[in-house]
Amino acid sequence: MRAKLPDGLLAALERAQRTQGWNNRRDDVQRFELVNVYGRAPCVLYVVPARRWAYRRWERQVQERQHEGHAA
Repeated sequence: MRAKLPDGLLAALERAQRTQGWNNRRDDVQRFELVNVYGRAPCVLYVVPARRWAYRRWERQVQERQHEGHAA
């Protein structure tokens, strides 16, 4: 059985304008605050493109090398 996603989550995903494909998306991370219907603290949804997620280690290593080069 497939559970129905809450309306707030569906709306956030629609606003994120997610489309199929690897290279044709925006590469910025988007943040959405979702209201909790049970009266608890709100939940935060982060939409992270696959390309950004896959290359995060490489980007971090490049930044560290640049920082070390400027500090020397």
